[in-house]
Amino acid sequence: MKVIFYVHRTSFIKNWIQNLGEYLKNNDVDVIAFLFDNNNNTTENYNGIRVINISGLHVAGIISKIKAIKPDAFITLGYQSIIELLLVRISKILDMKCIYIQHGIISLKYSSLFSRICTIKFYLSLKKYLYFFLLYSEFLLFYKRKFIIELRILMKRLLSNNFKGMGIDKYLLFSKDAYNIHKRIFNYSDNEVDIIGYPVFMKKSSLKITKTCILRDKKYVLYLHENFIQFNLTKITYEEEREYLTKIIKTTNDNGFLFVIQLHPLESIQNYMEFSKNENVLVIQTNNLAGLVNNSSFVIGHSSTALLIPILLNKPLLLFDYPKLVISYDFYSDVGIKVKSLIYYSEILNSPNEIDVMKYKSFREKYLGTRNNFEDFANSIVKFIKSK
Repeated sequence: MKVIFYVHRTSFIKNWIQNLGEYLKNNDVDVIAFLFDNNNNTTENYNGIRVINISGLHVAGIISKIKAIKPDAFITLGYQSIIELLLVRISKILDMKCIYIQHGIISLKYSSLFSRICTIKFYLSLKKYLYFFLLYSEFLLFYKRKFIIELRILMKRLLSNNFKGMGIDKYLLFSKDAYNIHKRIFNYSDNEVDIIGYPVFMKKSSLKITKTCILRDKKYVLYLHENFIQFNLTKITYEEEREYLTKIIKTTNDNGFLFVIQLHPLESIQNYMEFSKNENVLVIQTNNLAGLVNNSSFVIGHSSTALLIPILLNKPLLLFDYPKLVISYDFYSDVGIKVKSLIYYSEILNSPNEIDVMKYKSFREKYLGTRNNFEDFANSIVKFIKSK
């Protein structure tokens, strides 16, 4: 069996496809990743995953690639982009099964964030969006006999944000809350859905994090970095960000804690090497994020989906305001501790690192589900592919 994943960033290959691929390969499923990468510098083999960069290809070229692979299923980790709609529609015409995997939190509170980011970055992304529409026009002309049907699906998406005719056959979701919200979007039936959970662990038989971690004997505060500057979501520079973090670092170190910066996987570590001059600061980009979180005393963050991990592992979550963000986002305000000053931060570091157990439990039930492992995701994919 073969499956094609579509992702729009290499970080999804690292954080999702590699983890799923381990179990899919054990079930004799070959994994291929389609990637839209404008930089055109993506390797054909990304840590064991075959990667095909489809940027620059015409529709005929994309279809030719798919036919050469002869996949049994197409899997997407998103649905809002025109390119995702296009690839799903091509897959349906080629008689492939289509699977959607939820990869981040979706809620009524969060549902407009994607649109707001697209609005902010519209002019920067205009060339890409025009290219997507050109591709879709080629697709409509390529399958002339289905022109009216496919045009109607596209117009529903553009004019009313209607995804109900997109053509996805199976939905793998995190929780019952995600089920209810996605149902408004797709209007699926119950047998089209598997509720699994936000995956942090690899195996379903090992839902406990071991102490194996490079910092297992250290007392540290973990900062989960977000690449706001890289994606133009803030008005500050790298130098101003260093000034912002330096103040937090000093308070952390003064209270006897090491400060660990876990960089976003797309960020260049070179931009943060200045911090390495401080022996009480460690800048890393590790795949063992769960282990890093589990061994920390406190976790600091802003809005990243990575903040779901400390909630899942019952770690105190400290929410700091990031300077001059062009969008506001307070999804974690119900469970995290809002830190408004360094004096308050110092008080927290000197208090018992306790959490509100009931708030954490409620949040997990609503957003994270119970089967928080990649093995169950992979098993669900294999079972669906094998089904008639």
